[in-house]
Amino acid sequence: MLPETGYSPVKGTITSVMNDGYGASFGLTNKQIVIRPNEQPAFTIVIFHCGLVSSAIQTGKRVATGELLGYARMYYEYLGEYSTSFDIAVWANTLEGVQLISYFDAINDEVFNIYSSRGIQSRLGFIITVEELDADPLECLCESFVSAGNLKNWVMLN
Repeated sequence: MLPETGYSPVKGTITSVMNDGYGASFGLTNKQIVIRPNEQPAFTIVIFHCGLVSSAIQTGKRVATGELLGYARMYYEYLGEYSTSFDIAVWANTLEGVQLISYFDAINDEVFNIYSSRGIQSRLGFIITVEELDADPLECLCESFVSAGNLKNWVMLN
């Protein structure tokens, strides 16, 4: 399976590029890219597990919506395999403090229509609700999960 390509979901500025802390990427890069959107500067978008497409992907770079940033490249040594997908986090700085929000609640309809054309008809098809998480909590030991829970946490697109 080829790695997924990672595109900027917004027009904005890269505020940092740093080593990703989970999953080594031997012989490749494994970076977190943090983007501040031009239209919503109170938002922050983080793309995890990205093998950068070039050294031009760096702090201060202005990116366009849809600009190629890299490829999903994360190696799990304990599994002996590469992952070919990204994680994306979005948070908003609000008067009440930082609030995590779903990427799928943050994207506009034009971007969501790309996902919809690949088989997902509702944004809720991507979201695990607080109620679902509360009903099936994950068990942790220090900083590691000791159970995977029972919730489906992966969506396959066609």
